[in-house]
Amino acid sequence: MAASTIVSSPRSRAVSRGSSTTTTILLEAVRQHQAPAAIILPKVASVIALASIVAGELYGRAFPVVVLASSAPLADHDGLEATITADTSVRIEG
Repeated sequence: MAASTIVSSPRSRAVSRGSSTTTTILLEAVRQHQAPAAIILPKVASVIALASIVAGELYGRAFPVVVLASSAPLADHDGLEATITADTSVRIEG
């Protein structure tokens, strides 16, 4: 996993096939200080949100999970700079 980076999944199908294994892997990444800085998704993925909530409870290190509005495209932004503000606005530069 890419620590200190923002991870995004442009395809909703990729995030809808999660399982409890997804939660476990993300929790282990948080425990080892290897979790992404944030995760941006095109739709709600409960297993990823759960991982953030549990990471906050267990380790005091929840990570932001941002779900974009349905009108916002989520294309491949590999290598670009992204910022997520407190109001969950996403700014991609590059």
